Amino acid sequence: MKKAKRKHWWTFLALATLQTVWTAHKFVIGHPPSYIPALAGSSTPYKLNSALLNHFFLGQPLPPKETIHLPFINPSELSESEISRALARSLPSSAPGPDETPNFVWKAINHTAPNIIRELLRPLVSAGFHPPSLKMADGIVLAKPG
Repeated sequence: MKKAKRKHWWTFLALATLQTVWTAHKFVIGHPPSYIPALAGSSTPYKLNSALLNHFFLGQPLPPKETIHLPFINPSELSESEISRALARSLPSSAPGPDETPNFVWKAINHTAPNIIRELLRPLVSAGFHPPSLKMADGIVLAKPG
């Protein structure tokens, strides 16, 4: 058995191409290397989270400036097709945002009664205001194989 394995391995290496040489490399090292670097002092999930936040988001965010929002003179109305197109680009299974409402719920609301979302957004559009809560997103770093 050992002889057959050794012969197969040497034949595999002798016929290696640019694509299969990486397969051979994976066999030699045993397990794929981790793509997330080890961060010093990140022995717990909380410490790892802090280390990643400090690495990717340097410094503290500036406090929001006080602004006076003046209404637009002639605000353009959002159309049902614009809202439908925006919702079509969102994945139904992605994690909910700060409002904790999954995308599939927004899609179902829009499918059932498209005017509801338009009416919810009308005051924001007419005031030219984009609430800070709609600018927030949660990010999670996941190791993916390959």
